[in-house]
Amino acid sequence: MEYEKIIVDPNLKSFSLNFKNHWKRAVGHEVIVGGYSFCVTPIDDTLKVSEVTTGALVMDLPIPKMDITQKESMKILEQIGEQLLEKLMKSKNVSMTFDQMQQKSYDLLGLTPPPEPIAFESNGVVQYFK
Repeated sequence: MEYEKIIVDPNLKSFSLNFKNHWKRAVGHEVIVGGYSFCVTPIDDTLKVSEVTTGALVMDLPIPKMDITQKESMKILEQIGEQLLEKLMKSKNVSMTFDQMQQKSYDLLGLTPPPEPIAFESNGVVQYFK
């Protein structure tokens, strides 16, 4: 597996996050690290970094306190990908860990709803693709 490869999807998606007893939808970006998919979603004053197939929380990060451009946002997401890469490389049995996370998530809530692409209309209203 090629751990060093980090891909940041610039397109917004709606993801399902695992909140132990229910799914919560949140809009954010997908960051793929070494073949594993994560989503970065702002909730309250925190960037929630979660694994996509389980919705399980991997880490919380502070939201930048200043206005940033889309290009700066993509750079921040790449930096988050680098942090995830460090975590994956330090982990002894990544595959088994993700398998256990998937089973635990399934046991609690069933299948994880898939991410859905979204787009903003010119007036700023979120439109879900059907």
